[in-house]
Amino acid sequence: MGESIIGQRAISLIQPWATLIVAGVKRFETHAWGTSYRGPLLIHASKTIDNHYLGRPDVAALVLKAGISSFPTGAIVGQATLSGCVRTDEFADLVSDTELLVGDFETGRFAWAMREPRQWERPVACRGHLKIWTVKDADLIHGNRGGTGQKVAKR
Repeated sequence: MGESIIGQRAISLIQPWATLIVAGVKRFETHAWGTSYRGPLLIHASKTIDNHYLGRPDVAALVLKAGISSFPTGAIVGQATLSGCVRTDEFADLVSDTELLVGDFETGRFAWAMREPRQWERPVACRGHLKIWTVKDADLIHGNRGGTGQKVAKR
């Protein structure tokens, strides 16, 4: 990636959700809150991994089938386009079994449609924030620190 990520919108998610989105496995991100934002969205993996969820046999099989071998943390792991946001009760009965496995479609929640996912070959170490946020230079972790253990350069 030649362009800078400074000034781009991002959302922080715990793992495995962040990687499942950029790998194209999870097409809807579900939240208790909606958003009117539409457009490109960097996917940041927070420093938290839901190991209990990853330990479930059905989830482990999904991860294996998708060829996912790692869940980086504390870094931007890729990007997607947020193309829509609807209440889950409007369409929860139409989503696939995979989406039901990787999302919370309870009544009253919101499903964010994530399109054109792209997983980055090298995650960018970065501090995350709540809600949708704008990447600032101060968020980037320069040097050999952060969840990826890789030297970070501005993209």
